[in-house]
Amino acid sequence: MNRFLLSVLVLAVALPLQARNVDRGLGDPKAVYIEKGTWQFGVSGGYMTYSAEGLNGTAGTSLYGIVNDLSGQASMWNFSASGAWFFANNMSVGIRFGYEQSDVDIDSGTILSFVTLNNRHIDGLNYTGDLFCRAYMPLFDSKIFAIYGEGSIGGKRGYSKDYAETERGKLGTYSDNFSLTFKLSSGLSIFVNDYCAISISLPFLQIGKTWSNQIKEGEPASKRSQFVADYKPDYLGFNIGVSYNF
Repeated sequence: MNRFLLSVLVLAVALPLQARNVDRGLGDPKAVYIEKGTWQFGVSGGYMTYSAEGLNGTAGTSLYGIVNDLSGQASMWNFSASGAWFFANNMSVGIRFGYEQSDVDIDSGTILSFVTLNNRHIDGLNYTGDLFCRAYMPLFDSKIFAIYGEGSIGGKRGYSKDYAETERGKLGTYSDNFSLTFKLSSGLSIFVNDYCAISISLPFLQIGKTWSNQIKEGEPASKRSQFVADYKPDYLGFNIGVSYNF
């Protein structure tokens, strides 16, 4: 009983303390960063290639000490474009579309000295789309720097192929891939002139489902699905983009 009364007393003291207005010197969060009625168009993308080949008679290179005797090539690139409208000061709704492609050709390689790969080819292509709502909060009453939060719901549609070149042609597994995801992200926006801003964002909450239908060597083989709920930074989702505001 004494513990219960002590808990009630602590709660009664804590609630008024939470109601205090604290000025941490970050400025007015309601200051205008981007005005109501503004249209915003953004783009982001990336491209990477990797090539591994042994010299002077060696079998190949080492990748982080995990993959040894690696020989092959890989290329990956992605692009996305978005459009948004500010229905209120610092708050916008928009739509985003994207495209992702990867091509990996492994001539040879050994994973942890247990799994040997030869003549493996992995291709993938995905189309993405989502609806989002974003809210900005300027820092230090500035019209140059702001942090923002974004909520989005969207999906992905694509395919992946894992195959080997044989005398009979390409033999392997083909997968039709789908996903639906809800994300919360936070980021930083910096204006470099009156109209152009650079944004950096990182997802920290993801809830979604992925599923795929697989065909192995021309015959329906299997189905698989996965439900994901993560509350942690997704460093693979780290994104840098450029937006134009009119």
